[in-house]
Amino acid sequence: MASQPVYVRVVYDDFPGEPGTGRTILFEVLPDGRVAREVVCVPGGVPVYHTRPGVRPVADRLAPPGSPAFEEEFGGGQLITAEEFEALYAVAEAHLG
Repeated sequence: MASQPVYVRVVYDDFPGEPGTGRTILFEVLPDGRVAREVVCVPGGVPVYHTRPGVRPVADRLAPPGSPAFEEEFGGGQLITAEEFEALYAVAEAHLG
């Protein structure tokens, strides 16, 4: 299990018959499996939504990094660096306020 947050990029394809509906979501996952923050981008990398710490609903399923739940939840994603996450998070903060 991780002792630091991990950062994951997950790309979701367009909905069938709806071009341009795909999304890329970056997640900050804490060691206990809670998602602390996320950034949602449309194609082209433009952020359209982000969360601040503590905004995610408590009912979210815990998926600690390295656990089967993490693989089930984020297994299709790519691990990224904290710097990569923070750079896009800063763009979202500036763009969305």
